[in-house]
Amino acid sequence: MKRIERQLRRDAERALPNDDMKARLKAELFGEESLAAQTTGGAVAAKRHASARTKTVAAVALLLAAIIIVLSCYFSLARIDIAPSLYYLGLTISPAAAAAAASDEEEPAVESSVRVHITADEDGLVTDVTAASEAAAILLYKTDYRGLSVEQAVAGIALAARNLGALDDGEVTLLAVNENAVKETALAHSVAQTLRTQLTSTGSNATLTLLNDSAQGYTSATRYKYRSGDYASPGMHALAESASANTGQSAAALLADGLSTLAEQLNSAAQSTLADTAAKLESSFAASAAGESSSLLSSIQRLSDKVGAVLVALNHGSLASLTADALGEIVDEAKTILPEIYHPYLDDLKEAIFNAAGALDELHDYIGGAFERMLGKMTDRLEEVAARAERELAEWKSDLMLALGQGTFSLYSSI
Repeated sequence: MKRIERQLRRDAERALPNDDMKARLKAELFGEESLAAQTTGGAVAAKRHASARTKTVAAVALLLAAIIIVLSCYFSLARIDIAPSLYYLGLTISPAAAAAAASDEEEPAVESSVRVHITADEDGLVTDVTAASEAAAILLYKTDYRGLSVEQAVAGIALAARNLGALDDGEVTLLAVNENAVKETALAHSVAQTLRTQLTSTGSNATLTLLNDSAQGYTSATRYKYRSGDYASPGMHALAESASANTGQSAAALLADGLSTLAEQLNSAAQSTLADTAAKLESSFAASAAGESSSLLSSIQRLSDKVGAVLVALNHGSLASLTADALGEIVDEAKTILPEIYHPYLDDLKEAIFNAAGALDELHDYIGGAFERMLGKMTDRLEEVAARAERELAEWKSDLMLALGQGTFSLYSSI
C-alpha cells in the first residue's frame, strides 16, 4: 500500500509544473507590465508602511520634547520664590590680640576688631556699608564705597585697615550670603580671592577664614527642594544662627523673614549700639589738624567751583547772570581763603568791576584773564591741601585706633 502511495506522489510531481514553469506561465499569461505593476504595488505598500513608522517615531520624539520642556518650566518656576534680591557680607578684621582673646573665649577689655556689614544689590554693587564696631566706625569715617563692586569695596576696606595697622597680623573672617546658593558660593570665593591678593600684596601675616566653607555642613541647605519654605542657602543658615544668638529669635523665624529683613535688623542693631558715633567722631575730627585741613580743602573746592562758573559764563559771552557784587565777593573770598595767592591785581580787579557800574562787557577780557590766573593758583593749592588732608586724616584715625586699644577713647553711648 505504501509503495502505491509513493508511486502516485512521484507521478503527480512529474505532471504538475515546477517553479520555473510557473514563472514562465505567469509571464506568458499576464505579460511583463503586469509583473512590474505587481512589483511597484509592493514597493508602494512598503513605502507607505515606512512612512507610517516615521510618523510614529516623530510623534514620540515630539511628545518626549514636550515632557522635557514642561519639566524644565516646572523646576524653573519652582525656584522663582527664592530668586536673590541682594547680597550681604559680614567682614571681621581682628588684630592678633583680639583674635587670641576670641580663641581663648575671653572678652578683650576693649574690642579692637573691625566688624563691617556690607549690603549689595542683585548686580553685586554696594548699596550700604555699616560699621558694627568702634574700630570699624573709625575706619569707615569719611569714606563712601556705594556704587562699587563688592570686591572693590572689600579691597578698599582691607587696604584702609592695613594702613591703620589693623591688618598686620591676626585673622580675617568673611561670610557671604545670598538666597541663591550658587551665587552665594561664587561671590564668597571671588571676595576671598580678592582678600588673599590684598594680604599678599601688602605683606600682611593675617590669616583668612571663609565661613561659607564651614557653613556647607548645613546639609538641608545644599540642595533644592523645590519649595521656597524648605530652602535656605548655607550662608543664610549661618547668618540666621548667628543673629539668633544675638537677638534671641529663633533661626527658623529669621530664615522665614528673608535676607532683606535679616540684613536690615542686623544693620539697625549695629547703628543703635553706636548711636552717638557720628557726633563723637565729628567733634574729635573738627578739633584735629585733619579737620582744619579738611575744612580748608572744602573752602578751596567751593571757591574753585564759583570761579569755574564765572569762566564758563565768560566763554559763552553771557555776563547777564553776573553782578559786580557777586564778582567782588569771589575776589574777597579768594583773598581770605588763600592769602598766599594774593596779588595787588585782585584789588585792582575788584575796583574796576565796581567802577564799571554794570557795564561788565567792557571788562570781559580783563575779568577772564584774572579769574583764569586765580583758578590756576587755586588748582595747585588744591592738590597740595588735598594730599595734606588725606595724610592727616589717616594719622587722626591711627591715633583714635591706638586710643581705642588703650581704653582712653570710646564711641559707645554708654561710656
